[in-house]
Amino acid sequence: MKKFFTIFVLALLLAARIGGRALADTPTPTETQTETPAPLAGKTVVIDAGHGYNDSREVYYGGSYSWPGAAQYIEANRVLALAEETKRLLEEQGATVILTRETRAMVGSYARMCMMNTIALQFLRAQTVNPPAELLAELEYLTNILRGIIDEYDPVTDNNGPGAELYFDTPYDNTLKRKAHPDMKRIFDHSRKVKDLIFISIHTNATTASPTQTNGTVTYYMDNKFNKNYYSSYREKENARLANLLLQYVSTQTGLSNTGKNAVNDYFMIRELNVPAALIEVGFHTNWGDHRIMTDPAFSRKFAQGVLLAVLEFYNP
Repeated sequence: MKKFFTIFVLALLLAARIGGRALADTPTPTETQTETPAPLAGKTVVIDAGHGYNDSREVYYGGSYSWPGAAQYIEANRVLALAEETKRLLEEQGATVILTRETRAMVGSYARMCMMNTIALQFLRAQTVNPPAELLAELEYLTNILRGIIDEYDPVTDNNGPGAELYFDTPYDNTLKRKAHPDMKRIFDHSRKVKDLIFISIHTNATTASPTQTNGTVTYYMDNKFNKNYYSSYREKENARLANLLLQYVSTQTGLSNTGKNAVNDYFMIRELNVPAALIEVGFHTNWGDHRIMTDPAFSRKFAQGVLLAVLEFYNP
């Protein structure tokens, strides 16, 4: 669990920094303030590289495919490489970037969501001027719930504890009759106020009948049409805008087809968040044309450039 605590510490440091300029950043009276700030200074992007590898089971989660004469395609490894290159380009433009996983090792979905929501709560604390004691107490209470769920997660077996079952409605009720747990609803509502923080989850696509003619980039986001009994105040305009920008710029930069953006009711990696969030299925690794493009040595940079352009326009319309 050390990896999770590292991310928690980083989130706290980030939150403290965005609440005001760091002392070291305060110019002395003799300094000339002529330096133009980086375009994404003060912005934070959390990048989620989907799936991962379970050492005890010796298995990759996510997609894989073997084309004749080509090395086996492993989705978890490919999206991690895309996330790393994207992180590098975003940081060059001043953004702070957090990866939900930094190695091939699997990180559970509930643990990822708890990480993200913990970061959001810490940002809210830092962005609230003179926060009342009642708010600070509530944020600490909710943060402790999230940390407890992470503590229960076993990365060796990839099993969740009772906290995930209790708080995240597992398995999710597809009839949409269940309501969100009151504490998760409070986290969701608090996150709506957070600024300068977005979430992007990266995956590659497949069809059950493989190989396939289906191809292209597609993005997904949450809106308020489906989940009225669960959450009903997603930041849908921001979600849709982020999903659309990712779709446009990634497909343009990489040469993959633009397959469209879709509002969805149950993509867990974006369902439990209320910061601007989108999930991108970069291309179909079960389509030979997409596979060839996505495994080209230059692809990671092209993809990262697409994400960078999307994030720049999202923050600077």
